[in-house]
Amino acid sequence: MKTIRQCLQTGLLVSAATLSAQAGSFSSDFNSGALPPGSHTNANSNGGAYLELNGGVGDSGCLKLTKNINSQNGSFILDDLDSGNQIYGFDVTYKVRIGGGTLRPADGISLSVAPDLTDTILFGEGGAGSGLRFDWDIYNNPDTPPSPQINVRVGPGGPIVAWKGYTIGGITTSGDVTTWWTDVHIHLNPDGSLNLDYQGANVFTNFFIPGYQDLVNAGSPVRFGLGARTGGANANQWIDNLQITTYTTPMVGISQQPFSEKVLAGDDATFDVRVANTNGVTCQWYSNTVSIAGATNQTLVITNVQASASGSTYKVTATGPNNNVTSTVVTLTVINLTLPSTPQLAFNFNDGAVPPNTTNLGTALVDTTGGVTNSGCLKLTTSVNTQNGAFLISDPDAGAPVYGFTARFKALLGGGTVPPADGFAFAFGSDIPNDPTTNAPNRYEEGKGLGTGLRVTFDIFNNDGIVGYVNAEAQPAPSVDVRYGGQVLATTQLPVSFMESGLNDDGTPAYTDVIIQLNTDAMAPSTSSTTALSCSISFLFLLARSQAAVLPSRRAPGASTKTSGWIILN
Repeated sequence: MKTIRQCLQTGLLVSAATLSAQAGSFSSDFNSGALPPGSHTNANSNGGAYLELNGGVGDSGCLKLTKNINSQNGSFILDDLDSGNQIYGFDVTYKVRIGGGTLRPADGISLSVAPDLTDTILFGEGGAGSGLRFDWDIYNNPDTPPSPQINVRVGPGGPIVAWKGYTIGGITTSGDVTTWWTDVHIHLNPDGSLNLDYQGANVFTNFFIPGYQDLVNAGSPVRFGLGARTGGANANQWIDNLQITTYTTPMVGISQQPFSEKVLAGDDATFDVRVANTNGVTCQWYSNTVSIAGATNQTLVITNVQASASGSTYKVTATGPNNNVTSTVVTLTVINLTLPSTPQLAFNFNDGAVPPNTTNLGTALVDTTGGVTNSGCLKLTTSVNTQNGAFLISDPDAGAPVYGFTARFKALLGGGTVPPADGFAFAFGSDIPNDPTTNAPNRYEEGKGLGTGLRVTFDIFNNDGIVGYVNAEAQPAPSVDVRYGGQVLATTQLPVSFMESGLNDDGTPAYTDVIIQLNTDAMAPSTSSTTALSCSISFLFLLARSQAAVLPSRRAPGASTKTSGWIILN
């Protein structure tokens, strides 16, 4: 099986140990007061980007992007350091002064690295260009995430991908000319991993830049630029002892490690690895340290796993043009989960009709194509933005108490936007609304709008989406969560590449097994994971009356969710 998602995953993981060959460089202490060769300064009508002979380290010369004067804007832009050659990483160090202005300083300073910085561009704390931006935003407008903050932004528009919050005193510098300077060190390894230090403390470590391969392939020459801005409040925002080195040799690094799996005997096990730059990279998987013939993709599928394979270990080595890296070692565990032989309810949807005693709501539809081996299936959403679909099953037990159940279905998840959104849920309870699709906010993947019973949620979109910042989601997605009432009983975070069911080797959509089992004995059950998603939980007892189950899905921006399966109630 090949995963459908080819974009990079952000992770705080391992990077290549070997550094790439150094290429272009720039160094200036600004002591001459003259503009360094190959550089450009810009300012608005209120001033900015001063090259002066005092105020720097040791009261030497420095670059003053703004002074403690309102409404200034200054920038410093470098010509391409690499004669048009592609770069894969860089090392930037400089001294910075931030402060000495109004009690509540404003607005901030940034470093931008992009192919589309012009000689005359002006920008402030948000940076500019379609590449990488590192910004020190010192004024809270208010912002989300809140300022003061250090951010990493990636790509056109500069969406934030990593954040660290500060107090005003923590992000600014103070004292006199002997103490108001502090250190900035930004190192992008040529494998796509980032390290950033400020004031001698680490801010981000081994943070793999999402979309790194797109950045390095986007175009050259690449330029470096510094910009700062003040507004109705102000601060001195100065630079000294700027040094830049670029790297023109690509390296391979693992941005997403494989992880151990538990599967049912007879099912498939899937191990997945991600590298930040796939150009010229080959993979080789190993089982118990022995290479697996033909296992040379980022995804490894072990079919029809038998009990004898339990305890086997797996790892993968990724080899690039200039180095190789080996993943962590993961373990395969094979378990047996007792499943009923005869379902009480079964739906294959092959006739294209909505089954008796069930209801399709919202965008949910039964189609004669698109299912397993292109058979019929239930499509809760298709790869179209802003859809809400639900499938309700009427109570098959005429109001009698239900103490447990087993539900099993095949699910297809993916084939939409990158990243996909938003997710789906399986709900079991007596107060599921007659039409969940009409109840705002319809956040099914977070267990909302489905009553207070048991909900197993499959959340594939992180609404925060920013490393270091947790706001709306107590369980940062992607994750599988178990909820009852207002509580989250269990949660497991998983990479998107695991949550999506992907493609078969022949390019057709792949379905994966989902098994949800509520035991009736109040004993802690085993937890099984088949190809992708599964969950087994225990409860003392649970009543089900008006609706036995609902499989709703909500999405925006885009994903497809399709199912077929059976349910047994106990």
